[in-house]
Amino acid sequence: ILMQMPADSLPSALASFQGAAAADSANGDALRGAGLSYLLMDNCADALQWLQRATQVDPDHVQGHIWLAQGYLKCKRIPDAKAEFNKAIDLDPTNAPASQGLNLIRKFESQQQQIQQKRAAQSSSPSSGSKP
Repeated sequence: ILMQMPADSLPSALASFQGAAAADSANGDALRGAGLSYLLMDNCADALQWLQRATQVDPDHVQGHIWLAQGYLKCKRIPDAKAEFNKAIDLDPTNAPASQGLNLIRKFESQQQQIQQKRAAQSSSPSSGSKP
């Protein structure tokens, strides 16, 4: 539902989720909703705090781990994202979004490795075009 909301409605939704979490600190849905709201508003730090709390309160909620992983990706915390996608797969081995997330990370890691290898090869080879 949050993904379909207009961006200007997110602060109001966030306030509702925060109110529900204040009334019941073990309300995983409210914690996840607040975290996702922050994530959609591009506030990584707050999104991660709320989503981490949600997974602590409700560690068997697969989607909570996926949203936390997506938050980590958005904040460029790749190893943490990978760990959360793996937790989601541990809970649900056939979960497509978690598998897709891990595949994206693997592709990214492979590309980074290729870039590093090219740089290493360039720095170890003699520069072309230089004259003795």
